[in-house]
Amino acid sequence: MAVAALTLVACGEAEENNHGLKYDSLDVNFSATKAGSEWSEDDVVGVRATCTRNGTENVLMSANDPACFTPVAASQQAYLVKKSDGDNIIARSGDHNYRFYAYTPYDASIKDLSKLPASIPDEVVFGEPLQSLYVAEASVTGVVAPVAMDFQTPSCLLTLEIPDDIVAMSNTVLKKMVVKASGDHPLTSDIAYEATYDIYTGKTTVVNGSGAREITMDFGANGYELSAGYTPVTVLIAPFTVPEGGLRVEFTDVDGATNTVPLLANQAGTSYAAGEVISQTLSSSSDGIIPCTSPVEWPIGYRDGVGVFNTTTQPLWMTDHIWTASQPQATMTYEVSEDNPAPVKIEVNNFVQYNYSSGCVKGSWTGDYFEFDVPVRNFKAGTEVTLTLPTYGRGAPLFWDVYYLDGEEWKCDRSSHTSPDGQFTMTSTLMIEHGNRDGSFEGIKYEVKMRFENAIQSGHLKIRFQVAHGGYITNPAGAYSTACRELTAEERKTFDIGATLFAFVNKSGNVNSVKIEW
Repeated sequence: MAVAALTLVACGEAEENNHGLKYDSLDVNFSATKAGSEWSEDDVVGVRATCTRNGTENVLMSANDPACFTPVAASQQAYLVKKSDGDNIIARSGDHNYRFYAYTPYDASIKDLSKLPASIPDEVVFGEPLQSLYVAEASVTGVVAPVAMDFQTPSCLLTLEIPDDIVAMSNTVLKKMVVKASGDHPLTSDIAYEATYDIYTGKTTVVNGSGAREITMDFGANGYELSAGYTPVTVLIAPFTVPEGGLRVEFTDVDGATNTVPLLANQAGTSYAAGEVISQTLSSSSDGIIPCTSPVEWPIGYRDGVGVFNTTTQPLWMTDHIWTASQPQATMTYEVSEDNPAPVKIEVNNFVQYNYSSGCVKGSWTGDYFEFDVPVRNFKAGTEVTLTLPTYGRGAPLFWDVYYLDGEEWKCDRSSHTSPDGQFTMTSTLMIEHGNRDGSFEGIKYEVKMRFENAIQSGHLKIRFQVAHGGYITNPAGAYSTACRELTAEERKTFDIGATLFAFVNKSGNVNSVKIEW
């Protein structure tokens, strides 16, 4: 990218710390991230750049102080380049001890970076730009490559996902929202105040008497109609410790109706430090149910060359066998039966050539199951639910049942199935064939439909995908074969567990998630 290029004059070999680099001068640029936010091309960053030059410390490296830089593109990480020639930061031959202090939004009237505006307002208006101070500092030995700058805010960012029924049954028109302490346990510190920030020491100085312990958001004279599903709202909040009972959020609609819901209720004693991003999905009722909308998906495969399933996106899989959906309140958990003769092996598998990015279980046995837990509200009696399973099994059980909790009864619809080689016949919901039947790692898609006779006013939609017989398995070899075999419980203890895998895979990408829809 031309705008991010470095200007070198009489340049020679570049070393990481510039020692031995033969140049008269070079322009300094930056590669910057912005925690919890994204850069806009309209952002302006003020940078104070100093170095040791000719034996003198803290020599300014730009004509303008601070120098102004702008992102070359709107993104979470962006290159920053000079806004004008006067903002050029120049490193000269022999310079060293480079130090850079940067902040945004830039204010031309500010010359003292020890007193940057860092106020957190206690009254904000929905839709107005979030005026959050972001700062970064870097001390480096070399400036040939763009200098990495990690911009953080001295405040915290609180993002609330607000459901459309937060006050009314649907399409609430909000007038006001207030974040405050819950019940009889007050906050121990202010969450809003007037303040300045010292970029050199990292210290925030609060103006005496300016503190507040609640934050109000005004949604305008006519209110704001929440869109279907969830509406994200972000406010600045000062670093704080969650009090006993957590916080609460009070909502008022344009008709004066109100609703108060808990926030961080189970996190008493948790401290949130400067720069942290707090994301919470709210429930409109006191039962804590955060309802999902259809469809609910557990993504698999690759997106833009990156596997969607890994220990970062699914941190609970390897420890608790929990797979979180794209709507994070919904989960899929693998439970191991007490009757399983030997331990199972839980894996995270990524093979880009097969579009295979999925959790994997090896050693499944009779009674093991995946349990889907989907919070719902106003789920009507008679609703038909479809479970889509892009399965890949090799040496995995043939026969599986799908149970669904209808009222207080676990129900299961079954029919007779015979293995591809004619050896085994069993009554079950599904017979899952070898995953290479339709091509190497193509997998096989199955759909199961179930009709719920009972309504769920506010609760959990629960489905179990369970091994009906662990001893009847598909061919353990990678090559497709209709051959199946029987594995006894005793054989299971010593059988090659690597040859008994089950995962969710679809090489062609026609199916990109495990899905529940209604």
